Amino acid sequence: MFVFPRPLIRNSLLILITLAVLFCIKDSLFEMLTGISALTEGNDFNNHESTSQPPTTRNTTKRELMLIQMLFRHGHRAPFMLYPYDPNSEDFWKEGMGMLTQLGRLQHYAMGVHLQQRYKDFITTNPKEIEMINSNNFRCQYGVYCFIAGMYEPTKEFSFTDEIKWQPIISRQAEYKGKSVLTRGKCKISDEDSYALKRSVEANRTKEKYHDLYNFWSRNSGRLIDSWVLASDLGKTLACEKEYNLTIPEWGLKYWSFPVK
Repeated sequence: MFVFPRPLIRNSLLILITLAVLFCIKDSLFEMLTGISALTEGNDFNNHESTSQPPTTRNTTKRELMLIQMLFRHGHRAPFMLYPYDPNSEDFWKEGMGMLTQLGRLQHYAMGVHLQQRYKDFITTNPKEIEMINSNNFRCQYGVYCFIAGMYEPTKEFSFTDEIKWQPIISRQAEYKGKSVLTRGKCKISDEDSYALKRSVEANRTKEKYHDLYNFWSRNSGRLIDSWVLASDLGKTLACEKEYNLTIPEWGLKYWSFPVK
């Protein structure tokens, strides 16, 4: 036979007695608590009515700019490659295929000048107060140098020559544990997912849906277009050329909504 310890029996009896008492006085207790709540609300209302002070507002302490952070992509670039029937020549892109163009460099410079004017009361031209990080793509590196030329045009204190309004400022590549980041790297899982996506049921449906359009682009460009990936590559080439006011064949304008992202 199991024997309950005396302390356990005593505590259990106390709990049962307490619950019984609360059950018996629950109605009176509820009325009392309700009355106290109503009285409190009434006092709050009267106090609000009797005072002419405005309601509490947020802290009006003057805000102070402590840090500026910016994240941006590169500006206009040359196409990575042309299509076989392209009326434009690679020779036009003097900076090289896929590189930041003169327009792209100007875009970065103009953005730097704009931000220098915007934050002129916060920044100086001291190179120690800025840190820049870029990916290892050449077009991104060129973009950083052009941007900083506009934003940190040196004052006399930091100018080393009167011939050019420029000062050298370092930008480093983003790395983590010795590996470059902010750039495309090899990933087995990503490659496998991409491979599976291109051969999925939805991909086949898309290919069938735009079969005639893919054939249209293939026939006119001279490049095989049989997927949205290749169609996107062709669209980006046409977009780069159009932004530079180069010749775009009529077929190249028929189904595109520029700029192609």
